[in-house]
Amino acid sequence: MKNLLLPLTLLTALPASAALTLVEDFDALTPGAIDAQNGWTSNHSSYVVAGTGDQHLSSGNNTTVTGASKTATIADGATGTLFLQFKTDNLAARTSFGLGSGGLGDFNNFYAQLAFTGAGDFAVRDGANTNAFNNVTIATGTWYNLWIVANNATDSFEAYIQGGDITTQTKLTTAGADDSFGFRNSSGDITDVRVMAATSANGNEMEFDNIYIDSTAENLVNPVPEPSTSMLTALALGAMVLRRRR
Repeated sequence: MKNLLLPLTLLTALPASAALTLVEDFDALTPGAIDAQNGWTSNHSSYVVAGTGDQHLSSGNNTTVTGASKTATIADGATGTLFLQFKTDNLAARTSFGLGSGGLGDFNNFYAQLAFTGAGDFAVRDGANTNAFNNVTIATGTWYNLWIVANNATDSFEAYIQGGDITTQTKLTTAGADDSFGFRNSSGDITDVRVMAATSANGNEMEFDNIYIDSTAENLVNPVPEPSTSMLTALALGAMVLRRRR
């Protein structure tokens, strides 16, 4: 579990991750190739479960177009939210991630698509165009929280990020303060969360963890508890027990 910053309010006001449902945290999977593990599909052995104790998905290196996906649905006409955590060791990784449907061999099967481009930009696919985000700086070796709010009625999405030097949840923008982006493809239901990497001599070193989906609403809750939050919860429960014993 990658414990990143979570804004704290009154303990009694903390949501129980609302309707965000765990898709994958990788901790119960067998280290090695992800394909056929716990509902995952992958077309290349470079997608592996890695890590000791707190496991994650590594996209690895490759010399061909590759991908991995798992079911995470937002019906046509609905609005939903994907949450995940990511880290890159190479800003020019040419790796895309987000929501889509269809085969893993075609980038056109993305609906909501974010990417690290070969030029080293953290970018978004906005309809037919790829544009760099201009209001955040991504550091290598740092875990980030990411929320993608996908409106499958208007075929558009927004994205929010937090982690590292980005200490508060921040809505991602491109040139002209554009913060709403068009789907790359929009042919019906969103069926999966996916990671895809282009053929690259740069290497595609990216890692992903703690994937959640809310299939029916915009949901900007952080579902991954902070140690401090867990401690406060434990203290509150302990205090309740003590009061009941008196």
